[in-house]
Amino acid sequence: MSLNKMSKYQSIAVIYGSDSSEWEVSCRSGEFTASRIDEFRYDVYEIFARFGEWKLVAMRKANSMRQPFPEGAQPVVDKSDFSVMVLGEKIKFDFAYIMQHGAPGETGLVQGYLEMIGVPYTGSGPLASALAMDKAMAKRVLEPQGLRTPAWQELFYEEKDIPKLVETLPVPCAVKIINGGSSLGVELPETKEELKLAL
Repeated sequence: MSLNKMSKYQSIAVIYGSDSSEWEVSCRSGEFTASRIDEFRYDVYEIFARFGEWKLVAMRKANSMRQPFPEGAQPVVDKSDFSVMVLGEKIKFDFAYIMQHGAPGETGLVQGYLEMIGVPYTGSGPLASALAMDKAMAKRVLEPQGLRTPAWQELFYEEKDIPKLVETLPVPCAVKIINGGSSLGVELPETKEELKLAL
């Protein structure tokens, strides 16, 4: 998002945290991003969102210091209109910086919500986000378009199936959950024993 496009907004919400195992990394990313938004032009609100609970954890008005809210006194975000009450003042966010890693910020859910209520945001839309998060579906869409991807197999299995899979799958290979983000949960087995542990 260019500075020119963002300049028409005043209240920037940085949404971080997530429902995935990447939530702590997301917090660091979100806090860093919030700290780099022009402190002289924008009001910045840091929203921690996890398992449906969205709370304002810190805010920084333009030309002011960052103000964190202690746990237990963090204002709850009203998701009906993407706003929050702070000291009797209703603040409606007019732009969202999505800094969640994994669900729901990379799956299209947050993007769909923001589109429904008419709030612009960073990143791809709901369909592209959902498609990219599902690795097998993304490959099914990309390969017919001529985009080459590494050889792959989609596996649905139970623990009792692992011995047979170990026999038939090649090593070295990569084992990754279908809808996990980043590199968390990736295993790179080079032996059959490592493959068994990875599965």
